[in-house]
Amino acid sequence: MSVKNKLTPELKQRFLDSLEKHGISQTKVIANVVTTGPKNYLSDRPGVGSLIPANKIAIHTLDELKALAGNSDDDYAKGVMQVHLHEDLPAWKKSKNGHAPDKLSVEENENIVKAFKTYIYGDSAKVASYKDIIHQHFFPMTLATYAAENLTVKSGHVLIVDGSKAVAKFGTVTVEQGGSISYEVDASWTVQSMIFE
Repeated sequence: MSVKNKLTPELKQRFLDSLEKHGISQTKVIANVVTTGPKNYLSDRPGVGSLIPANKIAIHTLDELKALAGNSDDDYAKGVMQVHLHEDLPAWKKSKNGHAPDKLSVEENENIVKAFKTYIYGDSAKVASYKDIIHQHFFPMTLATYAAENLTVKSGHVLIVDGSKAVAKFGTVTVEQGGSISYEVDASWTVQSMIFE
C-alpha cells in the first residue's frame, strides 16, 4: 500500500464506523482495488465481472434506505444542505394509493419517482404525502454494497457503477489523470479521502 493511501487514525475510524452503520462486515472489505483495463465495473448484474463482489442487503422501508444511502433531514434543518430537488411537487392524493403504475398517468408515475429521489436525497417532509405509494411501488428492494480500503482508477480506465441501487464505502479513492468514474445507477458513496492526480 502506498503512503498516499494511508488513512489517518481519525479517517480510518470514520471508515470503520460507516461500514458498521451499513451492516458491512470488515471481512467483506477488500484492502486494495486497482482497475485492470479500459472498462471496469462495480455491478451485481449476472455475468458482469465486478472489481469488488457485491454484498446484497434487503431494504424494507423508505426510511431505512434514507438512513443508509440518503441525506439526513437534519442537514436541511441546520442549513448544511440546500434544497435542490423536486420539493415543489403537488401533494399525492391518498385516493391514488394502492394503484399499480399501469393504472396511473405518466405524470403521476414521474412524480412518484421524483418524490422517491427527493425523499432519499432531499428534505423528506416536502414529499411526505408520497410515502405510502413509494413503498407500494418500490419496496422491498435490494441494495448492493461495495467496500474497499483503497480504490485506484488508473489513467485511461473508467469505473462503471451499474446494476442495483448501490452504496459504496471507501477509505481512499485515487483517480489518476485520464481515469474516470461513471454512474449508471443511483449510488451513494462515502469516501474518507479522495485524490485526483
